[in-house]
Amino acid sequence: MLAKTIENKKQLMAALLTRDTFDAFETVSGSVTTYAVFSVNGQWHGSFYPDEETSHDFTPWNLLRPYFLSVIRGRNTPLAFQFVFRLPDGEMSALIEKEAISQELTADVSGLLLNLSFDGTSILLTTGVSHRTFSLDRTLERAWDNYAQQRFGEFFD
Repeated sequence: MLAKTIENKKQLMAALLTRDTFDAFETVSGSVTTYAVFSVNGQWHGSFYPDEETSHDFTPWNLLRPYFLSVIRGRNTPLAFQFVFRLPDGEMSALIEKEAISQELTADVSGLLLNLSFDGTSILLTTGVSHRTFSLDRTLERAWDNYAQQRFGEFFD
């Protein structure tokens, strides 16, 4: 597990809310506390779009980004927020293939997760691997941590 404090909060917030930096991720959940708590369960309900063929488990961030931008936009800093993102299955498979990780080691993995949390003073980025069963092997976890470090390293250097 990688846990890094974000040094440049403005840069991260701009990337999160106004650029496509996180658009490749699915949103498992999100909540923002301002004058009220605004929260989203990101489970995808594809039947809402009957004409589209989609294979999401969770809502892509690019669909939720405008909503959260409207909640956060303004003069006051949110009191807190928490976002849980999941790398889509296709990108997870590509990472597993690139790192030559055995399919046997990843058969029980339900997701590669990225968490962003703000407690009013600092933003913390953490990674995690969601397993369906217990595993001692940390090969995928290390690969995911390295991937996140490379992809988001600009925010905590």
